[in-house]
Amino acid sequence: MPDEPRRQLRRLHQALDRVVVGQQAAKTGLLLGLLARLHVFLEGPPGCAKSLLAQSMVDLTGAQAATFVFHRDVRSEDLLGDSLLRRTQLGPQVERIRVDIQPGPLFSAELVLLEDLPRAPGEALGVLLRVLAERRALGRQLALEMAIATAPCDSPDGRSDPLEPTQLDRFAIQVRLEGLVSSQRHESSRELLDRSVDAPRRRAALEPVLDASSRRRLQEKASSML
Repeated sequence: MPDEPRRQLRRLHQALDRVVVGQQAAKTGLLLGLLARLHVFLEGPPGCAKSLLAQSMVDLTGAQAATFVFHRDVRSEDLLGDSLLRRTQLGPQVERIRVDIQPGPLFSAELVLLEDLPRAPGEALGVLLRVLAERRALGRQLALEMAIATAPCDSPDGRSDPLEPTQLDRFAIQVRLEGLVSSQRHESSRELLDRSVDAPRRRAALEPVLDASSRRRLQEKASSML
């Protein structure tokens, strides 16, 4: 890869490092997903920075994003948009009724964050996975470049079940994160504690490393190397 794309990727990786300690496999997975326009699935225990990494990726790439936090009451309409009933008076006793769809945020998003994806009810999950595979919805091509889904590695509260292998297939890149202490990364744990005081400032200070045109160039360059 030429020097300038390499520098852009290095800056993007370094910016992620400033926000999140460790989790290098997840950072690499997100960079690969962005380059190859592939969907990424991040699984791990609470507090391992899944959501922080996903949101930071959006901020740093300058992408237009949509975020969905899943729970049992999410409907397919929340993803695709609501149905609107339109009435047109054609005459004194003649009326035409038409059902239109008011497009939801999924239609304009370049990066989509899917928080706690396994908690989505079956109907909404089925619709979403089909959209991720086809990158189309309601007959329209989507601007979607990448979806980043997060999931707990276990759910002792019983509110979600793991995704089936056929459902996980929608995500070409799957990374399981671990807590720094549980994985015995003591140096990284100490660094995280030292940095915890100014963590909100680091997050608030994020500025985009890329924009839409630079993302396209990186993706085209990566595609030409396959």
